Amino acid sequence: LCEGEEYSAWSNVIRVSTGCEPTVAVPFSEDFDANPTAGAYYQPACWYTYYPVAGKETQYPHVFATGYAGKGAYVHCEGDGQNSYLVSRELLIDSLSRCQVSFMARSQSASTSAAAGRAIVVGVVSDVSSPSQIAATFEPIDTIKPSGTSYEKALILLSDYKGSAKHVAFMADYLANGSQKGGLAIDNISIELIPVCAKPDVFSLISLKDTTLTFSFEHDGALKYVVEYGAKDFALGTGKVVEY
Repeated sequence: LCEGEEYSAWSNVIRVSTGCEPTVAVPFSEDFDANPTAGAYYQPACWYTYYPVAGKETQYPHVFATGYAGKGAYVHCEGDGQNSYLVSRELLIDSLSRCQVSFMARSQSASTSAAAGRAIVVGVVSDVSSPSQIAATFEPIDTIKPSGTSYEKALILLSDYKGSAKHVAFMADYLANGSQKGGLAIDNISIELIPVCAKPDVFSLISLKDTTLTFSFEHDGALKYVVEYGAKDFALGTGKVVEY
């Protein structure tokens, strides 16, 4: 408001974020639905991010409108050395080797062949004091390549990690993408203790016939499995149980 009650033009938009606690307890989960706005330059609240492209540092990772359920996060790479990172806050645990990370992921590509090549590297970060230190201290643990543009569940065990980092990180890697730019959407991140007896996870239906079905699941070396089945909508505990 100026002299004579004249108004100037509006300034540029200035975005600010409220503070987040620097640490989080384990188990920890994130579905990104609390973020009010999705789209490029809208970064996930309470996550560290890094994208080393001048003038576009806050473009990726960003909140993604079509997550597995509600919103998700999109992690992108543009070229060699232009990988984006999504990093958790410090996890309150003595060692990440006691943890496992699960999440839903899908490739973001209109081309089926290109989508099948998209990769996200799951790792750990020990220093988040600056964006460049995120990349400098990133240690890869495993690489996930979804088969296409439908969400699939991924499970990563950190049991072989021997270091002292306390941040879990997700990176879209240009070289792991087959030297192609692109990215992946992730959602429903869960970081929890590795159970003493790991539950079966990541179920996939292989074949379905009138009276039989074949399915697969991931496991962690259990000696025996129990399967319970029954008619549609049967209550757990009332079906037929088989062990193998």
